[in-house]
Amino acid sequence: MEYRQFTGPDSFVFLFLDQAYLQRKLAQGANADAPTGVGAGISFRTGAGLFQLVYSVGRSKQLNQKLALNASKIHFGITSRF
Repeated sequence: MEYRQFTGPDSFVFLFLDQAYLQRKLAQGANADAPTGVGAGISFRTGAGLFQLVYSVGRSKQLNQKLALNASKIHFGITSRF
């Protein structure tokens, strides 16, 4: 799920939440996980194209990863058309 607040024709800030359910059945037994990701970002037009900066953090029981700042990610990119 993503919520966007537009600040201009090609600019917005956003919050997001991702959720999944995974189940694996093996001969040794079954295990399940419901990994979650949350984050926020900003997107705006520049002379080079659409710039996006996103901060995210996630958790996974199977990977023994909790929601923690030391496990967060920063993504950035430029999308241009030519």
